[in-house]
Amino acid sequence: MLKKHNNHVIQFLKKHTNQDVVDLWCEKENQEQFRKIRFIHENEKKRPMSSFFLYCKERRPLLLEEKPYYPATRIISLLAKEWQDHKAQNDDIYKKFKDLAQENFFYYIHYDDITNKYPHFTPDDVKKLLDLMYEKYKNSEQD
Repeated sequence: MLKKHNNHVIQFLKKHTNQDVVDLWCEKENQEQFRKIRFIHENEKKRPMSSFFLYCKERRPLLLEEKPYYPATRIISLLAKEWQDHKAQNDDIYKKFKDLAQENFFYYIHYDDITNKYPHFTPDDVKKLLDLMYEKYKNSEQD
């Protein structure tokens, strides 16, 4: 969060280099602009997780139970190694998370289009329509 905030501050300051940085930072209207920029960027819709992150989300708790004294860096290394093995073998685990990531990305791409086109739809209606669209997309991809 601090990194995002600092990035926006730096961008703003680059636009206003003719003033003293301290004076610029202390001006009340600039503080308000920083808050608005930060609020907009913090509330943007985030991209869905990749297949690797979905795998880690499911596998990490199990791995922590098996190896509770391993540091976080070692756990991540083990997860990455396992994932590479699954990917190389193209096994069911890899396919499962790849398909899940693809489905999440499909929903991410089309959700706003559906809600804008059909504003009267409830979230459940949107979900049902997206499910139907994804099934049609998946079937057309297999042909």
